[in-house]
Amino acid sequence: MHKYYMSKENKILKSYGKLSKKAESILLEVYDKDTVTEIIIKTEEQYKNIIPRLPYIGGKNNVMTPIIEFNGWIISFYKAMNQKGFDATVVAYIARAVFLSIFNKIPKPIGALIGKVPFTGAGIKFFKKQAEKSQLKQYPEDFVYTIEVIKKEGKEVEVEFEFLECAVHKFYQAEDAEALKVFCNFGDPIYSQRFEMGVNADHTFAQGCHTCRLNYNNKRPTYTPSNVQQMIEEAQVIMKK
Repeated sequence: MHKYYMSKENKILKSYGKLSKKAESILLEVYDKDTVTEIIIKTEEQYKNIIPRLPYIGGKNNVMTPIIEFNGWIISFYKAMNQKGFDATVVAYIARAVFLSIFNKIPKPIGALIGKVPFTGAGIKFFKKQAEKSQLKQYPEDFVYTIEVIKKEGKEVEVEFEFLECAVHKFYQAEDAEALKVFCNFGDPIYSQRFEMGVNADHTFAQGCHTCRLNYNNKRPTYTPSNVQQMIEEAQVIMKK
C-alpha cells in the first residue's frame, strides 16, 4: 500500500461504508434482505482488500485522485454483485444513484459557485498545470490529458479536456472489471448538472472513441450521454423483473 493511502486508510474505509449504506438502501427497494446483506458484506470484504491496490497518481497533488478512490468502491461493489449474478449494467445504475445522492446534498448556490471556477483565469491556469503534469507520465496508472480553452462571443468560454489515457480504465483492467468501462462516464452529467457546467460527454472511451473529450460550457444545459441513458433504461427493466 502506498504511504499516501496508508495515511488515510481509515478515512477511505469510512467513506466506503457510507457508499455501501446508500447502495444497500437502493437494493432493498427491489431485492430481499438476505441477498442485499450478503452483497454488502462481500463489498466490504472486497474494498478492505482493494485499498492497498489503489493506484497512486500523485495523492493530494492530483485533483483526479478522488476519482480513483471512488472507483475503488465501485470495483468492490461490482465484484460483490457479480458473485450474486448481477451484471455491470445494474452495478453502474446503482453506483450512479449513489453518486447522484452525494451531489444532491450540495446546495445549488454552492454548486453554481464551484462550477464557475474552471472557467476563470485562475481555474484554467490550475487545470492546465495539472494537465501538463499528467503529460509527463510520472505515474503510469494516471490520466494523460490536454486542455483547450475556446473563446466565444462576449465572455462565453468553453473548456475542453481531452484524455489520451484514462486512469479509471487502467484501474478496471487491472482489477478484472473491464465490463464497467462502457459506463465510466455516468458521473459526468451528474456533477455537471449540480455545478451548472454544461458538459458535453458524447465523445468518450466509454462509447468506443479513441480519446475522451469532455467539453464544458456553462451557458448551456447538461445532457445525459446516450450510452448512460441506455444503461439507465436497461437497468430499470432488469430490476423490475
